[in-house]
Amino acid sequence: MGANSADLSGGAVERAFVDNWGRLAEAFGMKRDLGRAHALIYIALEPLDDVGVAGRLGISLADATAYVSELVEWGVVRKNEATYATDQDPWIWFLKILASRHQREFGPILIAMRRTRAALHEMDGADPALRELRRRTDHLTKFVEDLANLIELFLRLGQKPMAAVMRTVAKFAPRA
Repeated sequence: MGANSADLSGGAVERAFVDNWGRLAEAFGMKRDLGRAHALIYIALEPLDDVGVAGRLGISLADATAYVSELVEWGVVRKNEATYATDQDPWIWFLKILASRHQREFGPILIAMRRTRAALHEMDGADPALRELRRRTDHLTKFVEDLANLIELFLRLGQKPMAAVMRTVAKFAPRA
C-alpha cells in the first residue's frame, strides 16, 4: 500500500524528518526548533504560515513567528504574502548560513585573535614561556586564517561547484 500526501503531511515521516533536522541544527550550535521550523518549511507540500508552523511543530505561535523571522533574517526562508518558502537546493541555504555565520561570528573572532597575537608580539622579552606562547598563538591564528580563507573560497565557488568539489574530495578521502 502506497503512502499518500495525507499520510505524510503531519505524519510520522514528516515528524522524523523535522526532528532529525532539528538535531542537526543543534549540532551546529543553532536552536533545535529553529532547525525544525526550517525543515518543516522545506518539506511541507503546501505553503505554511506562522499558525501552520506553530501547529505542526507543537510550539507557541510567538515562538514560531520568532523562528521564521530569524530564518528570513538569515536569508534561508522568504516570505510570500502570509506564507513562507525556502530553496529546495540545500547548498543554497547552507552557503547563505555559512556566509552569515562567517560575517557575524567567525570574522570578529579572527579579528580578536589577530589582536591577541599582535599584543603578544609587542611584549618585550625573550622569556622562553613568552616565546612559546607567541608560537602557539601564531600557530592557532594561522589555522583560523586558513579556515577563513577556505570558507571564503566555498562562498566564492557557489553551490554547484562546491557540491562537485565535495563529491570529488569524498571519492578520494580514506574510509574509516
